[in-house]
Amino acid sequence: MANPQRENGHIRIANEIVDALSKYRLSGIEWQVLWVVLRYTWGWQKKDEFISYGVIAKQTGIQRSNVVRAIKGLTMKRVLIKNGERTINNL
Repeated sequence: MANPQRENGHIRIANEIVDALSKYRLSGIEWQVLWVVLRYTWGWQKKDEFISYGVIAKQTGIQRSNVVRAIKGLTMKRVLIKNGERTINNL
């Protein structure tokens, strides 16, 4: 990541969502998981996407059990909605 450029890909996030996220008190692990979800959803212009715990663990370097705990926390805080096997942004 020596010289990241917007032309090489970016995630468009509405100001309203950024404002809402700034009010949440999330742990560092929750933020890492959230960024992976944002990357796999909005980063590919999708509203929802199946993302396995293993993929999130690999992307973040966080143990799978901690990924599960973080997603549970994010769903309890209503930052994410987990719909069956699909993780959906709720922002």
